[in-house]
Amino acid sequence: LADRIAGRSVYALLARSAARHADAVALSYLPHGDPEEAIQDLTYRELLASISRTVRLLRELGVGPHDGVALLLPNAPETHIALWAAETAGFAVPLNSLLEPSLVTSLLAASRARVLVTAGPLLDPIIWDKAVKAAEGAPWLRHVLAVGGGAPASLGAVEVVPFGRAD
Repeated sequence: LADRIAGRSVYALLARSAARHADAVALSYLPHGDPEEAIQDLTYRELLASISRTVRLLRELGVGPHDGVALLLPNAPETHIALWAAETAGFAVPLNSLLEPSLVTSLLAASRARVLVTAGPLLDPIIWDKAVKAAEGAPWLRHVLAVGGGAPASLGAVEVVPFGRAD
């Protein structure tokens, strides 16, 4: 098994896949679930590049190996990018976007997440509202990465950074 799987991390495995299958499709996405709409594909090269940019952004925001990065996102390519970037920069704390804000707050506090990656108000206003309410009671939270735009520059003492800044 060690010969077949040379990577010691998910990032290493993704990098190996990108080197071997750079232009092959790694991820396909139907934004609205309509089989008639155009499929958005990401190649292994594009996926790895997006993950790498997001890792750099998380590190710029102070995320280290012992820091949690919470994810409160709908099903989208950014969810996969954020998950693997969080696992690389620190540790991922995936949260169910159907939870009540008080439960999200409790999980943010219990995990001591420093960063929350969530849908911005233009992508999903319901998730954004939940994230705003949850962030108010999360003492360790320092930054919110907003996917999809429309977010303010801060939520009190918590800086809001556009997820696209990683691009």
